[in-house]
Amino acid sequence: MAETITDIELLQYILKSFDIDSPSYKDKTLQTLYINLSIDFKSIDRVDNIANIIYGFSEQEFENLKRFFGLIEEGKEDYFSGFVGEIKDKELKTSRGTLDKLFSEKFSEHIRLCCFQRDFMTKSVRNAEEMANKTLEIANKAMRVYEKVNETIDSSEETAKSAKEIADKASALATLASGNSEKTVTDLNEMKTKIYSEFIGILGIFTAVAFMVMGSLELLNNLFSDISNPTSRVVGYVLVAGGIYLLVLYLLMVSLFVGMKKVTGNGSSYDVNDTMFKVIVSIALILVFIGVIFSGGIVH
Repeated sequence: MAETITDIELLQYILKSFDIDSPSYKDKTLQTLYINLSIDFKSIDRVDNIANIIYGFSEQEFENLKRFFGLIEEGKEDYFSGFVGEIKDKELKTSRGTLDKLFSEKFSEHIRLCCFQRDFMTKSVRNAEEMANKTLEIANKAMRVYEKVNETIDSSEETAKSAKEIADKASALATLASGNSEKTVTDLNEMKTKIYSEFIGILGIFTAVAFMVMGSLELLNNLFSDISNPTSRVVGYVLVAGGIYLLVLYLLMVSLFVGMKKVTGNGSSYDVNDTMFKVIVSIALILVFIGVIFSGGIVH
């Protein structure tokens, strides 16, 4: 019985195959795998999964991926756009379905973000290592001077002592630089974790906003569908439901912005505008009151 490949394994294989020299890209089998991935994208639609794979690539694999997305040099060809464009133009599909229209744009943004993050952290680590290596080189030169003076010393005891002090200070400086390099790597790892959590939190909040807006439009459409044949009871029902809906929608929006403040802010609470809250509540209560009057048959 054939072994079933997981979504993460499929994602890893596809990311490695984003190479203009890969066999699966040349023989077009990558297109089929990519379409299937887009159909199940909800199960792997997480930035940390993509980042863990890209951060584990070798230097050559990482360069191949950046070249495929046109990230090595400005103005270079973006093979990924052509790859997706060919699938859409030829209307390719598999036994499981067709390419998800919204998948490619979000998928490309995730990959480009991870590539920029890896380049930034790699550059920072290299700078720290270069500083430590230069400091260590100075320490080694000072130690060699001390050893040379110590070998040829006859009546220059004071000179040898000074040279040794210089060497000791240089060695201490090299140790400090190495420690700073390790601290830089640790800080970068913490920054990477913070970036992941904040990015995922913001994506979740705005996804909730998008779903709420779509649901709101559908609810409003259903709410006003009977207005074509208005009666006092129908108008009353619409006003009551509209007032309640307005209040609930405002509270949901405040909750989402409070959540976003906790993700991206400095720990301070979200400042709810008291005046705006009073206005919204007043309008909602007026609509409900008028709606109750209408539905009670006072206005015919």
